[in-house]
Amino acid sequence: MIVSTLSLDLHVAVSRAVAFTDGGSLLLAGGLTPAGTTSSVVLIDLTHGTVTSAGDLARAVHDAGGALVGGAPVVFGGGNVVPESVVQRFDGGHGAVIGQLPRARADLVAVAVGGSVFVIGGGTPSRLDRAVLSTTDGIHFQAIATLVDGVRYPAVAAIDGRIIVIGGTDGTHDRNEIQAIDPATGTVRIIGHLPHGLSHASAFVIAGRLLVAGGRSAGVAQDTIWEVDPVGGRVSMAGRLPRAVSDAAVAVVGDVAYLIGGERSEIVSSIISITIA
Repeated sequence: MIVSTLSLDLHVAVSRAVAFTDGGSLLLAGGLTPAGTTSSVVLIDLTHGTVTSAGDLARAVHDAGGALVGGAPVVFGGGNVVPESVVQRFDGGHGAVIGQLPRARADLVAVAVGGSVFVIGGGTPSRLDRAVLSTTDGIHFQAIATLVDGVRYPAVAAIDGRIIVIGGTDGTHDRNEIQAIDPATGTVRIIGHLPHGLSHASAFVIAGRLLVAGGRSAGVAQDTIWEVDPVGGRVSMAGRLPRAVSDAAVAVVGDVAYLIGGERSEIVSSIISITIA
């Protein structure tokens, strides 16, 4: 595994944003900056090594979920002063509100499987939302499953047609459960456990391997990269980040994952690349 910090930095440090891939470039939308919640969308051109403004969301949010819907970036929920239910589409340099989640939800993740996007985890400070929602347009939502354990800030990735939900927090404790969702049947089961509770981490798949990087345990940012067996739930250490980081946005281009921004004791502007040697 090759893990390195790019020489390319964000112009403004940001955490709790969502990231999308656009060919050889990345889009980073929303998030939390030292000045507060932002609506900015930033284009990171990996080929030319540039970071430029791409426009703005209609509403400033952080701790949202993000996935491509019909080829366009869509941002689900998130928070500003309070958790939001707003669904935003970003297209042509402009953000627009296209719909609403059934209930306000922040601290969530959205992932695409086939032609559908699934909204998972999160909720409000007083309510964990266990409903797994499915949408094909960002406007209409259907509850297709229920998490065994409701969690905010889980690490989530799709692999082999299933969705793996790793860790998260119940609002009091970091959780170590690994939950597997089968979107075809709506079944959810616990398939394994992390060595310790972990929240605010980033999950992704490269070279067919499910990895979980960074995060927080007992409030402390982590530098560990774990590999999770999506069938048996076994967990093994796969590597370490150059520095501990939580709440990083993640995007995959080819077989390279990029962790963008995030937090240590402060919000950071770095971009970390991870690839399998």
